[in-house]
Amino acid sequence: MKTVTCFDCGKSVRDKPLLGTLHLCLNERAAAMRRLEIERQRRARRLSSAGVGLSRYNPSRYAGLALAVLLPLLFAAPAHAQVSTCPGMTIPLSPLPGLSQQITVSTSSIGFTAGNITSANQGNAVLAVVSVQSAAIRYRDDGLAPTSSVGHPVAADTVIVVCGRAAVLGFRAIRSGGSDATLDVSYYRFAQ
Repeated sequence: MKTVTCFDCGKSVRDKPLLGTLHLCLNERAAAMRRLEIERQRRARRLSSAGVGLSRYNPSRYAGLALAVLLPLLFAAPAHAQVSTCPGMTIPLSPLPGLSQQITVSTSSIGFTAGNITSANQGNAVLAVVSVQSAAIRYRDDGLAPTSSVGHPVAADTVIVVCGRAAVLGFRAIRSGGSDATLDVSYYRFAQ
């Protein structure tokens, strides 16, 4: 074994062949880069022993792609996932044109505007996509009024889908914190 100087902290450490420098440095990035380099060397040795030329083998070329794919998966918030249809609903839906609305949710519960969810000439809303903006809310879809502590909690910047005619008619929301929330709502009917 030979002694090498850590390029991150300046400490003299022993370098073990094939394992790399076994040194717990304060700079974790350097340690991670060293592990990547060791793995690249191992792969290169395996490929060269198998007779594969190294001219086209460049693992660093794929590192950016791997990070671009894996980082969003690691930091994704499942609560913010958007659902486009109701579970079990197989009939195609179409938007109710011109009937989207923005609702301010305050200290008293509020539902969807009746004229938007029941339209004689355009059909009845059977699904609503609701984007909760600026503050958290609580909602119920059984027609009863939620309170600031009772009902389904929904964080700001979340999309919820209200499925079914009864749920759309019974939707009521109230703010759950100290500030008003805004709901951006789009309504959908069965496709005609």
